[in-house]
Amino acid sequence: MRKLVLGGFLLSLLCSNGLQAQAIGGGGGGGAPAGGFNFLGGLATIQQKNSKSEMEGTFYLDDEWREGDVLLTNELLIEDYPLKFDLQYNMLEFKFGDDIKVCPAHRIAKFSWRGADTQLRQFVNCKDFEFNDDVRLTGFFEVLYDQEGSAKLLAKTNYDIAEPTYNVALDVGEKNSRIVKSDEYYLVVEKVAVPFTKSKAGNLALFQENEGNLKKYLKSNKLKFSKKEDLIQIVKYYDSLLAK
Repeated sequence: MRKLVLGGFLLSLLCSNGLQAQAIGGGGGGGAPAGGFNFLGGLATIQQKNSKSEMEGTFYLDDEWREGDVLLTNELLIEDYPLKFDLQYNMLEFKFGDDIKVCPAHRIAKFSWRGADTQLRQFVNCKDFEFNDDVRLTGFFEVLYDQEGSAKLLAKTNYDIAEPTYNVALDVGEKNSRIVKSDEYYLVVEKVAVPFTKSKAGNLALFQENEGNLKKYLKSNKLKFSKKEDLIQIVKYYDSLLAK
């Protein structure tokens, strides 16, 4: 793996390799702006334009620029760039001087940045995992638990558009559409990713022969599958059972 500190032109070349130019209109308070993308050597420069929107929220995984590192699929490491990830267009944005350049997810193996709490957040490409029932996900998982054991806990951030609920006659409700983001959690064993659901019985069944042990563990520690912190503790315990 080679480490690089890149200028804008070299950064463009590294992320190109087959990326086709396209015109994408903006929408909402995030994602591609109204000016669309101006592709240079395969890596796009976003044309910034001011535009009014009736959409509340953004399509960004994190609204703030976060300095981080990116490992490309060709094993080149790009270090210390301000980054944002666009959930709508599945692209990672690099801030380079006054320009914002983007690289498509399929050219990226993984990336990391430090969040608002200064904790390191790590993201891995969904294409590196297998799924049941021929499911295929694009984008990135955030790594919540991975101690190099058999079990991992990953999170996939998804978005939905909540339509306006405004009632003119009653003058109540939301006037604008809203971008609503939510996390879906996955248990990973031997590269197979299976989602946790709202069913406690279904979630316990994911642990197979250790289902009984997990049921007792949840009860004695008052843990719930609906809480991220509890899920981390649950998967950590399950990983310890697999190591025996």
